[in-house]
Amino acid sequence: MGANDYRLAALERIAAAEQLCCSCYYPECIYVSGPAVECILRANHDRSDPALETGHDLRELLKASRLETFVPEIQRRRLGVALGEIWARWRNGYRYASAKCIRTDLRRRGLFTGVKGDALKYNARRALDCGHELVGLGCHRWSES
Repeated sequence: MGANDYRLAALERIAAAEQLCCSCYYPECIYVSGPAVECILRANHDRSDPALETGHDLRELLKASRLETFVPEIQRRRLGVALGEIWARWRNGYRYASAKCIRTDLRRRGLFTGVKGDALKYNARRALDCGHELVGLGCHRWSES
């Protein structure tokens, strides 16, 4: 699998996450948003160093992708916040987890605190919005380089 395959997969995954969220499949939306971001970061780092292995660590992938160097300094904080929002909500192990397990884990980590209404929906929307931002930025960098 090459860098372009990762880029295409990122676009497919974020579109799938959007459909899942719109269909009220919130745990699934949270899970799929993570691989969308992972794919776009891999796409950008594979173009420069396909041998680098970072596992599923999004922070390490962000460094390896050098996406931060593409973003104007004024937007870097937003990039970090978006990645932090995904990182806070997504776990690779969620692919095996039930909705109840994901809800419990998010609550335990304080991600339901202060949320009015459906906290799982709120967290899914946050993951999706940040996923869109990161995938969009990664695709923009792709087209510029």
